Amino acid sequence: MYLPRSFQETREAALQALMRDYPFATVVTAGATDLAANHLPLELVDGRLHGHVARGNELAKADGAQVLVIFQGPDAYVSPNWYPSKHETGREVPTWNYAVVHVHGRLRVVEDKTWLRALLERLTDRHEAGQVQPWHIDDAPADHVEKMLGAIAGLDIAIERIEGKFKLSQNHPSRNQAGVVGGLRSRAQRHDRAQDTQGEPQLRPTAACGQFGEELTPVPLPRSTRGKHPDGRAHEPRSHALGSHDDCPAGRNARQAGAARFARASASWARCKPDGVRR
Repeated sequence: MYLPRSFQETREAALQALMRDYPFATVVTAGATDLAANHLPLELVDGRLHGHVARGNELAKADGAQVLVIFQGPDAYVSPNWYPSKHETGREVPTWNYAVVHVHGRLRVVEDKTWLRALLERLTDRHEAGQVQPWHIDDAPADHVEKMLGAIAGLDIAIERIEGKFKLSQNHPSRNQAGVVGGLRSRAQRHDRAQDTQGEPQLRPTAACGQFGEELTPVPLPRSTRGKHPDGRAHEPRSHALGSHDDCPAGRNARQAGAARFARASASWARCKPDGVRR
């Protein structure tokens, strides 16, 4: 990964927090003639990454393989109009801010059903926690659970090296950084005034001194972001800063709600010294 020094993130807490807050990762492996990329949620456990795939997935046959795991955090388009310096000199161009973590490691395929069941219990307990009536594995018939366990393989990735890139306008003067934060907030707020705000609040990660996940802030996401396309197709917004389906109101809603999250991340970083101490 191209990694200028100003964007390099090395703090273990910041890297691990992003991995936990954005667990849906891309796992890249190299075959004899080609690269393969698979997408799945992973759980960080004691310096290792745990997950599972269908037995038909090529990762289930890649025991011992070297892997690259990519965690994509929040991201957002940055307009040069947000830089005070642009209005003075004109010497600015658009860019894209983002935060990512690359994990290099060795894959071990796990067949043990006890290990697999424990993994699935942790994953479902975590992601069902916000439901009114959380689903548990024991809610399904025992024979069905046994059948499903036989259809998957576990993945245990030993982490060998981690790279973090938090591109948050660190290469700009503080007034331009403040302009980016203001621009992101304004972009979200203009949209928020026009949207249905009756949806239930949902917790979304924010950043404190660049440490994603250090605190959680309730961000109301309108029902429209969980709605449908005009043609009736179901729509769910992506969890990072830009929503999908730009051709429909639901996608734009998700994108703008994400811009607000990224603005908070950028603002928190801007208030920190290089050593991570809040100003």
